[in-house]
Amino acid sequence: MSTQKHSTRIEKKKPLICVVSVFLVIVLITLALFVFKNPYSNYSGEFAINNGKLNVLSAIEAIENGQHIPQYDSDRSIVFKQADGTFAQYVFSSPVMFKTGGKYKFISNQIIDSKKKGFAYENEANSIKSYFPANVHGDFMIQEGKKELSFALQTVSQVFSDGQKLQHTNMYGDRVDAVSFSSNAVDVVMYPTKSGIRAEIIVKEKLEENSLQFKVTSSGGLSQKGEKGYVLFEADGEINSVIYQPITKTANGALSIDATIDCDLYDGENILNVTIPKEFSSALNVYPLKLDMSFELYVSSTPDSSVYSKFKDNSYLRNYAVLGNHPTLGEGWDFMRLGVPSSLAKGQNAPKVTLHIPTLSIPNDTALELYDVNGEWASADITWETKLPESALTPYAKEQPENNYLTFDISNFILASQFVGIIEQEISRGFVLRYSAKDDFAIIASNDNVLYPSFTKTVYLRM
Repeated sequence: MSTQKHSTRIEKKKPLICVVSVFLVIVLITLALFVFKNPYSNYSGEFAINNGKLNVLSAIEAIENGQHIPQYDSDRSIVFKQADGTFAQYVFSSPVMFKTGGKYKFISNQIIDSKKKGFAYENEANSIKSYFPANVHGDFMIQEGKKELSFALQTVSQVFSDGQKLQHTNMYGDRVDAVSFSSNAVDVVMYPTKSGIRAEIIVKEKLEENSLQFKVTSSGGLSQKGEKGYVLFEADGEINSVIYQPITKTANGALSIDATIDCDLYDGENILNVTIPKEFSSALNVYPLKLDMSFELYVSSTPDSSVYSKFKDNSYLRNYAVLGNHPTLGEGWDFMRLGVPSSLAKGQNAPKVTLHIPTLSIPNDTALELYDVNGEWASADITWETKLPESALTPYAKEQPENNYLTFDISNFILASQFVGIIEQEISRGFVLRYSAKDDFAIIASNDNVLYPSFTKTVYLRM
């Protein structure tokens, strides 16, 4: 009898024990997620796992299911051990990590409250700091050591709200941490990149003035005023900082490069003018008109150069390339280098290498073609007149696009090349991109576009 009662009491306690057990499991899982937080969960913009049109790691499963191996980290490469036991190495055209405390850490463009006097917000984690004021007419500042680039909006006769921190879907479809300043006619949305601040200016109706002005201060001296598609500041013979010509997007979704920039000294100050052509701003279906421009400290990237039949100068620092036939630039090609890790010395351990190229506007992705180039060129000097001839080009087969990244299998190129490291091979060989659609053009992100870098993915059998 006593045994039966004891048994009954135990049976009555089981549901309570189960509830407590489930609760403890939930608590432990929550603590584990807090302590061992997915390092990718708070990235914004260029390194986010989201539903945007562009994503730096097109093979998202490599992050979600793979094991990150930190010992192979560098500022622009990452290695994952995949579920099938192989290893995937990503090498980017520009840095995605920075070194701190002797270890590499992923750049985070989350916006946090700033502790720096005179600023409301700043980026969370990077060797390059981006600072945002509370008012749109205050100074925005980008800083790394002694290198500095500051700018402030001067014109636009609008009353703006104070800056609001929010999640913004940029004009390419990606969600980014941003600071937004609103007015009746214009919204100014600023967000950090890996090397500076992106400015998305949303013009909601035709403005009385056809241009925007910024006061610019740099630790370098003005050396290029905008005629090549960028404003350049140099210090001690080296590139210090760059301001890129805007890409525009109209209400119907069309991307173009109609807006221009120029910068010059006025009364001892650098004044940057962003001009929207009158015929463009008066057209139907333009508004809201979005302008995507960028203020950056220069970071070394895998070099590429776009050349144009109607543009005689070299413009290797543009952060976009126009391919195909453009009404202003003429026919455009993009000569690009390849960042390859030194571990690919002979390629015998790498069964597959793919090149991933980000597109911004491409009416027909089957018309974008990649060619191996049998020859050499100087990235800072090549022009349409000095480019390699078509006889030097060998086409590559294209795979299916992923998240607006076009993918090419370049395994044979790697196997045939005696790669010994990144820097040595950037000097010699590479590829050319062309767009074959007649009377049409595509816009891709160049290797100087830190928001959307190109990258290679190499699958190793072993490391």
